[in-house]
Amino acid sequence: MTLWLPFTLSLVSAYILTFPVAPNDGWLKQICANFYALTLLWFLFLATRHLLHGRVVPGLGMIAMLVILLGIMIPLFIFGQIEENQAKKSGGAGAIPQTPQSEVPAKSQESTAHQILPGGPADLFQTVLRSSIQQSTAAQGQLPLGIPSLAKLRAEHPALLDRYLASHPAWRVYEEAGSRFAVRRWMNGKRWAMAENGLQSLDNDQQVRCRTSVAFSGKPWNPQAQRIAKGVLADIKAEAVNGSDLWKSEVIVPEADLLVEMLEQTHLAERRMTPTAFAMMEREFITLLNSTEWAQASRHLTAGGIETGTPFIELRQGQQAGSYHTEIRCNPAAAGKVYLKAFEVGSEKPLSADALKSATNEWIGWSDDAKQQFLSASHLTIQEGDPGLLYSARFEVWFQPDDGRPERKLLDRTFLIQGAAH
Repeated sequence: MTLWLPFTLSLVSAYILTFPVAPNDGWLKQICANFYALTLLWFLFLATRHLLHGRVVPGLGMIAMLVILLGIMIPLFIFGQIEENQAKKSGGAGAIPQTPQSEVPAKSQESTAHQILPGGPADLFQTVLRSSIQQSTAAQGQLPLGIPSLAKLRAEHPALLDRYLASHPAWRVYEEAGSRFAVRRWMNGKRWAMAENGLQSLDNDQQVRCRTSVAFSGKPWNPQAQRIAKGVLADIKAEAVNGSDLWKSEVIVPEADLLVEMLEQTHLAERRMTPTAFAMMEREFITLLNSTEWAQASRHLTAGGIETGTPFIELRQGQQAGSYHTEIRCNPAAAGKVYLKAFEVGSEKPLSADALKSATNEWIGWSDDAKQQFLSASHLTIQEGDPGLLYSARFEVWFQPDDGRPERKLLDRTFLIQGAAH
């Protein structure tokens, strides 16, 4: 028992240290490394004791076992490196590493972010803004802007407003640099997607674009944007974009303690999307104001706001290496925000930790019905790794409750990804 059992277990430990045996086996490898080192010390102690007492044959036997344990690591290490290199090469061609069925890495799907498609009835906001470019406004330049229903909701029903925005798939409510924002998502094909920096493109060249946001912390997205008092006829200042035939404007309109911000960039000097966006938001929030109980208000969520099923996380490849679009469906059963953590499988090294939390945090909807799943969608970049070289990474969805209770992990999934580093 003092010889062959530790010897056999050391061989098993050497194998586990060399080859991946599970997607999340860092803790197991650490235990095996400690056991392997203790076994080497044990056989060294036995060999020394036998030799000091003149028992040459048993002492040489212990030395032989020690040599075998040390020597076995050399071919195992070589085979392990060969297998790892083959996995990486085959991974570049789309192969999936063999892991337990519950943790099979799913290669992130190709993104269609460059194919901007109208959302149809589910994304009426996008459809109307697209249509507005084709239609001249009644009074060019001077337009009244304001969302009085939003101001009233903020003053009289702040909890309802917060829950509605968190539950609505077209709004991403998140924190950045200590400030809280709600930014409008658009449908990309059949999915609600968050564009990088919130800039939604209306053409394939990504030149005609806009961004609609609400600042909750008194700090606007762009402090240099033009401020316009609500309801006042004012000239929206559109400036020519250097080196192009584009015109760009960005306005801020205060509503209660909120700041509503709209960026518009088109080939027209006339501002058409900006007043249309304010009118569409007034239409949205006045409907909510007429349904102040959540049971009624939740019925006004756009299709896809609440889906019935099981929680999941999806990752889709962006246009650049290491760039990914995320889609999460979950129900934390309490008010709060979710965010992502990522770890390299095997080494358990955190990936882009600070940047990942900043890029993916979002206040999400919730309910008492565990079958109801709410959306969180964002855009992230993983720096670790080289473009074209795939490796396994585990992405974890964490929930941070608003009531101060400890954070908790909701779900995780392993993907084959590549990094953005060069």
